[in-house]
Amino acid sequence: MQILVNNEDLIVGYADVGGIEGGIEINNSIVPSDFIPLFKPNKFQYIDGKIDYNKNFIDNTESNALKTDNMT
Repeated sequence: MQILVNNEDLIVGYADVGGIEGGIEINNSIVPSDFIPLFKPNKFQYIDGKIDYNKNFIDNTESNALKTDNMT
């Protein structure tokens, strides 16, 4: 697997097959089991060779859905 990381160590993309220009090759053994189904840009971080959840992640799609619901 390859991951694409921004300058804040946040994972902004990944490729399970093939590759990404500028991507980092990682061993699948460090990938959390729920990484692929839960992936959203910036939700995970890659620091010191480990993938962890970004504790500061805010899911904008959920906040946008709440705004839409409040308009009706």
